[in-house]
Amino acid sequence: MPWNPEFERYLAESVGKETAASVCMALEGEPSVSVRFNPYKCTPGEKLAWEADSVVPWNEHAVFIKERPVFTLDPLFHGGVYYVQDSSAMYPGRVFRDIFTKENHCTCRERAIRILDLCAAPGGKTTDLAASARELFGDNFLLVSNEVMQKRVTVLSDNVEAWGDPAVIVTSVDPAAFARLEGFFDIIVTDVPCSGEGMFRKDSVAAESWSEDNVALCQARQRRIVSDVWPALAAGGYLIYSTCTFNRRENDDNVEWIASTLGGEPARLYIDCAGPVSTDLGVSLLPGLVRGEGQYCALIRKSGGLFRPEDNLSGHSAGSEYRSESNSHTDIEIKGLKAEEAMSKAGRLWRSSGRAMRKEDNYKRGQVDAGRICDIAASFFREKMRFKIAGDTLAAIPERIAAEVSALESIHPLRWGCTVGKLVGGGIVPDTGLAQCIMFERKAFPEAELSLQQALSYLRKESLSLPEVPKGFVTVTYGGHPLGFVKNIGNRCNNLYSSGRRIRMNIH
Repeated sequence: MPWNPEFERYLAESVGKETAASVCMALEGEPSVSVRFNPYKCTPGEKLAWEADSVVPWNEHAVFIKERPVFTLDPLFHGGVYYVQDSSAMYPGRVFRDIFTKENHCTCRERAIRILDLCAAPGGKTTDLAASARELFGDNFLLVSNEVMQKRVTVLSDNVEAWGDPAVIVTSVDPAAFARLEGFFDIIVTDVPCSGEGMFRKDSVAAESWSEDNVALCQARQRRIVSDVWPALAAGGYLIYSTCTFNRRENDDNVEWIASTLGGEPARLYIDCAGPVSTDLGVSLLPGLVRGEGQYCALIRKSGGLFRPEDNLSGHSAGSEYRSESNSHTDIEIKGLKAEEAMSKAGRLWRSSGRAMRKEDNYKRGQVDAGRICDIAASFFREKMRFKIAGDTLAAIPERIAAEVSALESIHPLRWGCTVGKLVGGGIVPDTGLAQCIMFERKAFPEAELSLQQALSYLRKESLSLPEVPKGFVTVTYGGHPLGFVKNIGNRCNNLYSSGRRIRMNIH
């Protein structure tokens, strides 16, 4: 692999000559392949299209697999049943879990835990954080997933949709924009842009472009990013700092600078498995010592307050179903349209079976019962939800975090929890995000199980014929997992899969 000959010498200054040589040798080999299961979609022991090798030591829901398949040809990948992620990149999730399961100096808060994944694309850490937060807190958490790069935020939003947790809000703003939410977040995860030494095996451009000058540039950028978002972290809250690089300047040196300049204290990190090694202020995962591309993590507690996140634990355990006592709505918010105008678009409602109703006898243009609209939408979920109309899109979030989400209006989220559907032609067309939401009530629509070829055709957004299922909106599944919706009109089905997520590779 071609890289700057100064790289190994520079690396040796950070990790030692012997370790640097081991890292460089590992970077010449083939990368490992690992996947992380969605515990709210994948059942233990479920047979998938590939064979697991061993468990990732720092994530009980992740495994290494023996060979890299073509994930694009696996419908369960598109259905958010699992996420393909380098094992090293899963370590920040381990640090997050340790905040709540190990002893820390922290005071209680009754409200939902607020988490920000600042540099989130393509979504690996966001989906890991979402799964962990749900296991710890049930539906009593809010996760804001932010990506400033417009080209990358689309991929992030698609991956969040597939994962299906409605407590995740997607934004695309500069880190400085969060400063207006002073003290809002309890946990901020900053997987900051770096010199990418952990990407050398996968990205030859990163290897060839490495230089000490670029390291210095990255270090300055990382400090700016953390400085900009620091006001949004609550006193006593935690900042998880991570990079996919190995040198000290971008890692320990930055952690020391953050703590001393911005006001914080590096917190203890726990290592209970082989591979990760302690640095002066954090933990380093290095190729050759772990099966993975490498990662650095540190934990910094902001000075000035007391915060005991463990007291927010809901008592829910992994695998619990989170059902509300009632599916009734609380309210509906209108953005961009007057309520009467927006509701008039929803003159054709649905039954819980998913079939369209005739227009109600008492329906008059511009006079739609918003409560009834919400009651109908609420029947699509297993949890109490709150709804919002933005333009012609109906979205939903868990009821328990409505107050937290309201505070984000100034940030202008791009994706607001679960996208329920579009208001089109006097009715509501269900969205792929609804089918793939982990709170989706499966009984709300008739279902059709697809073969592998049918599922791939569906994911390519090709038309299907399903003569055996009822007319109207139908949930299509593969391996028992929802992929999206079709509208069966008899001789064929209109494919309602998200256009932006369709498979574009030739699979025939």
